[in-house]
Amino acid sequence: MRDRAQLDAKSLAVLHHLESYVNGDEQADASIVSDYIRFIGMDHAVVAGPGDILSSAVLTSFVPLLSRILNCDLYADIYVQLLTAMLEQLSFGNVTKYFSEENVMEALNSSQYAVVYMAIHVVKVNLSRGDVEVAKFLVKFPALQSLTKRLLDSVDVPTRIVSDTEECIRIFAGLEHFNIAGWEFIEDVHKSSAMNDASLLGRYLSVIQSLALKISSETARLLSDFDMTKILNEDPETADPFLASMLIAFYSFMLTKVPFYLIQKPVDQCVQDFAKRRQEDRFDFIVDPTLMDLLSRASLASNESQSYLKLEFERIPLLTRFDFSSPEDVRYFCKLDLSVIPRKAEFFDSNFTSWTFQNLSYAHFRCLIHLIDNEELFAMLVDSAKLEEKVLIKLPHDLLYEFAERVTRYDYSATQLFRQPYLVLNQLIVADPAIVNPEIWELKKQALQNLLLYRNVDMGAWKQALMSCYKEMLNGRLVKSVEPKVDVTDEAM
Repeated sequence: MRDRAQLDAKSLAVLHHLESYVNGDEQADASIVSDYIRFIGMDHAVVAGPGDILSSAVLTSFVPLLSRILNCDLYADIYVQLLTAMLEQLSFGNVTKYFSEENVMEALNSSQYAVVYMAIHVVKVNLSRGDVEVAKFLVKFPALQSLTKRLLDSVDVPTRIVSDTEECIRIFAGLEHFNIAGWEFIEDVHKSSAMNDASLLGRYLSVIQSLALKISSETARLLSDFDMTKILNEDPETADPFLASMLIAFYSFMLTKVPFYLIQKPVDQCVQDFAKRRQEDRFDFIVDPTLMDLLSRASLASNESQSYLKLEFERIPLLTRFDFSSPEDVRYFCKLDLSVIPRKAEFFDSNFTSWTFQNLSYAHFRCLIHLIDNEELFAMLVDSAKLEEKVLIKLPHDLLYEFAERVTRYDYSATQLFRQPYLVLNQLIVADPAIVNPEIWELKKQALQNLLLYRNVDMGAWKQALMSCYKEMLNGRLVKSVEPKVDVTDEAM
């Protein structure tokens, strides 16, 4: 009775409903329970209350009734959702004051998916908070291993359970408490027919990504070994392009997680298939973009993957063929480390000789400024007169500042900036009331930051003015309040 006296009117009404439902006097009422779930979600103090958690009027009143509902013929998902909403607000230690660790393990193995979700969600929420007690629970009980086996065996496991389980594995695998022992069953899954199902394969790959840094190199190689040549060349009538796409994306992820030699075989199979597609002028809107992403990531991931790609680009000229009218090819080119491109002078002449910054589409503008990212290709840009001041002065403000931000990323290109006083004087240090777009503002600020904090170039008489403008921007003042602080001297020009 004392607990009831502490309940607010809304909690008391829901409690009366629960009692009537358990006694068989009322039917399940999703509306009143859903409304209450929203109510306690907005005000966590309703559940926890002041003082010791065992003195919570809501928990001591509701938990016994909800537990009875979970374990009898009265079971209904909406009441599990209510209990989930309450328990997710508690630390794992406080959860175990109402439900033992054995109870949590039983819930994870329940035949009712709503109960499974309640348990794994509470575990995930507390792992996300850095709760030590839940980590100890996962060391003591094979909870994640058991649930992982289940979701890798059946496509029927709901997405929300899969998602929370994958997140738990990702977080837990990064903790010192984690031990790879007990996860050996993954090797059996890799050999099973489950790998032919796109849904189960996606779950498997997610688990491997989380465990990649914990397993041995040999195990990583075995678990990552898929015959990509076979998968990418299956009969189009029966092939599942999403399965191939998932595997390619998996290798893109693994490029930065394991030594390249462990996955070089399947990556090479993907590269050869991409070259074949180029030769046959064949494009798949699901598979090809992921292949492009794999190549661009390989160009950046490590010295080993970059060296491999350089050799392949040298050996297979088709790999350096880009269709700059294709959004996918433009995106691919702009993400690629251009150091892998062989015969750069030939590449530049065959692709960019006729290009100019004037009347250029934004897609082509992005390609042209990407050339700045490679010193050799940047030198060709300069020699081709594409960066002359009379050309740049006609660029719209947004493109001009995007160019300025890119050219200030490197010493070799930033030096060129000071040979163009229009860009330095009129745009980077002089008042510019035209800047009202926050994205342009950020581009200008980043360009100044690049120059002043990260470049080792002689700025001469410009440095003090650039610094003054940068400080003004950091203080949040309007650009139009920034006035030049230096005179334009012949030497600076």
